[in-house]
Order: sequence, then C-alpha cells, then structure tokens
Amino acid sequence: PPPPPPPPVPRGGGRSRDRRRRRSMSPRRRGPDDITPEERDMRTVFCMQLSQRIRARDLEEFFSAVGKVRDVRLIMDNKTRRSKGIAYVEFQDVESVPLAMGLNGQKLFGIPIVVQPTQAERNRAAAQSASTSSSTLQRGNIGPMRLYVGSLHFNITEDMLKGIFEPFGKIDKIELIKDMETNRSKGYGFITFHDSEDAKKALEQLNGFELAGRPMKVGHVTERTDVVPKAPRLT
Repeated sequence: PPPPPPPPVPRGGGRSRDRRRRRSMSPRRRGPDDITPEERDMRTVFCMQLSQRIRARDLEEFFSAVGKVRDVRLIMDNKTRRSKGIAYVEFQDVESVPLAMGLNGQKLFGIPIVVQPTQAERNRAAAQSASTSSSTLQRGNIGPMRLYVGSLHFNITEDMLKGIFEPFGKIDKIELIKDMETNRSKGYGFITFHDSEDAKKALEQLNGFELAGRPMKVGHVTERTDVVPKAPRLT
C-alpha cells in the first residue's frame, strides 16, 4: 500500500516559520559589525513625506534600485503605532547615498518622497563650516528654545508638524495659530523644544523645506517679533 500522506502543517506553525524565514532574511539579522556611529550615519539617508501606508519592505524595495539596503527604520507614533511619515534608510555601502539622494522627489505610493542626509551627518558638516564662519545661532544656550514656523499650507495640522519636528528632539509645546472665528490655520505657529540644541538642529535642516508645495520658514521667535503681537491670546 502507498505510504500515508504527511500530517498537515498547522496554520499557525506555517505562519510562524514564514515569519522566522522573513526575519532571517532581514538585514537587521546579519552578523554583528564593528562600524562606528559616524560610519553608520554616512551610509544613512533621512526620508520624509512618506505615506502612512508604507512599510519597511516597501522602502527597502524602492531604494534597492541604487544599492544594497542594510536597515530600514520607520518612525512610529508611540500611542497610535502609526507611521509618522519619516524613516531612516541605511545602505551597505556609502557610495549608495548620493545615488539615493537622486531619488528625491520620486513618487512612492503616489507621494513625492523627500530624501536628505541624516541629521548627524548634516550637523557635522555644519560644525565644520561654523569653524570658519560666524554662526547666526546663539551658541552655548541651554534650556528650551522657541521657533517660529511660517509659510504653512492651511491644511497643515499640529500633528503633522509634530511628526516633522519631533525626530530632532523632545518638544514641549506646539502652537498652530488659528483664526478665532473660522478655526482655520493662519499659516504659522510656534514650536518649543525642550533643548535649545535640538531646536538649532531642526532650524538648520527644516528652514526652506518644502511642505505641501510650500517652502517652510523656520526661525527664532526673536527674528519674527513682527508676527508675535498678531497672534491671538492663548488660554
């Protein structure tokens, strides 16, 4: 008689094996390496304006066109566990980074993706240039710092601003100024960082950043004293 058929594989077990197989193929599961944080930053790009439907493997497939992707880190909201629309993509080789920059503006899930150098990499470049030129920022200050954010599209919400600015550091307060009658945004607001150094980093990277088709203006509140008296009194 023919041998009996093999027992069916439990559905849960099959899925768990699939998950283990996917994890084993993930770049994160590769052997330990001894690269420094500076070297990792040089191989990493910062992505913004991502669809909330996007997954890490979608970004991996997208950037695989320019080089081997080592790691993808999607930034998620701690409460809702939904994507904040930003991510870090680390490549196996540093030569892939300039090629990845060339994908800036390409559509992913119907939305033009923004690709920039990582915060740490840009900070190092800024620090090098600061040694030969005077900085417009107040250096050496500690404690909170308040930034002006203007030229915003009227559909931009406080949650959207938080998703863009929060990766640079802890935020104490976000104030999006609204019309008291219509409750519509007036196109500007204020963001208070817990640490002034984080505020400076956000200013350096995001001033002029195009958001919803408009270049965003970011500056110190002291540089925008003309708009402060016009803001409605907040209670």
